[in-house]
This record gives sequence, C-alpha cells and structure tokens, in this order.
Amino acid sequence: GEILDTYMRALFDDDGRPIDPRMSLPSLYLVAQSAQWAGNPDIGLDSARNWIKECARKTGGFGPWPGATARLSCTCYAFEVLSPDDPETGSDRHIAWIRRQRRSGGHFDCPHSRRPSWEDTYFAVRSLYLADCELSRHAATPCATFMSDQLRAAKDTDEVIKACCCLKVLEYLGERSFKYDEAIESWLARHLNDLPHLRLP
Repeated sequence: GEILDTYMRALFDDDGRPIDPRMSLPSLYLVAQSAQWAGNPDIGLDSARNWIKECARKTGGFGPWPGATARLSCTCYAFEVLSPDDPETGSDRHIAWIRRQRRSGGHFDCPHSRRPSWEDTYFAVRSLYLADCELSRHAATPCATFMSDQLRAAKDTDEVIKACCCLKVLEYLGERSFKYDEAIESWLARHLNDLPHLRLP
C-alpha cells in the first residue's frame, strides 16, 4: 500500500500536473485499478481525478488527455475512477454524447475509435450502468441482439475476453434470460477455469 501510494503521488507535481507529458487516461485508469485491487481504492487519486476532469469535452465524453477527441473507452475509464457522486459522472452532456454513438445496428461505434464495435458497445453500456442510466427498450433490444451474435462469433474465433464483455453487456441490459447453447457454456467454463484472475470493469 505504501509503495503504491508513493507511486501514485509521484505521477503529479505540486500543482497537480502530470510529470510525464505522455500521461493518458487509459494508463491512469490501470494504475487506479491496481490501487483498488490492492484494497486502497482512493490512494493518491485526488490529483488524478482533477486531471481526468480536464480530459472532459464540452460536447460530452472524455478524451485520452486534455483537448483530445472523446472516446467511449476513455469515458468509461473516467467514470470508473471518478467518485460516483462527482458531477462529471453521469453528467447530462456525457450521457447524451454516449447515446449519440449508438448506430442503427444496435451497437455503439465511436468515429475516432480504432476498437471493434463490440468493444465500443461494451464501454458505452458499462458507462451508462456506472452513471445509473439505462437504454430504452427500443435501444436495448437491438443492442442485445448484436452482442448475442458477437458472443457466438467469439466462441467460433476462441476469443474469451470478447465473450465475457458480451455477457457483461447482456447482464447490464437485463438480458439474464439470454439462452446460449451448451457448446458456448462449456467453452466459456473451460476458458474461465484457465483464467482465474480475469477481471472486467
């Protein structure tokens, strides 16, 4: 705990500015997650949270650093690190921006992202979950259909993390009754036994 606290505080100068100019929101999120897993969720995070707020865009969403274009992944990372009662978490402009990234196929796709649609969809739905918001049934049904199809594709290509993200989205959407065949169930069980430390936000 003490070593991690020292490391977190060493990331920022006395004015709360990142010492490393290459600092990005995703890398800061990983450090914050390490603190959480170590049982010290708030360790040295004051400066980090203030800097994360500077990554927020006036039009909604968070970029990887101040002034950068918003990404669904970075918005999710920001919501993860900021306090649930922080005004930036669940801000109307951020929620509206996330909803604007929804596409006609039911998935989410950020124009400036290089991530696959299933991954952007995971970050979008996870962000809404963290902000205590829900997709309307009109939006949730095609989203669940898209992620169900992606889950089956993940089994065919042996992508276990993709499959876990798909299942998480279905859970967030309230699709706990989703039925997948026994082949997918046994395939997932086998892989999860091999990856006991797998963690998803």
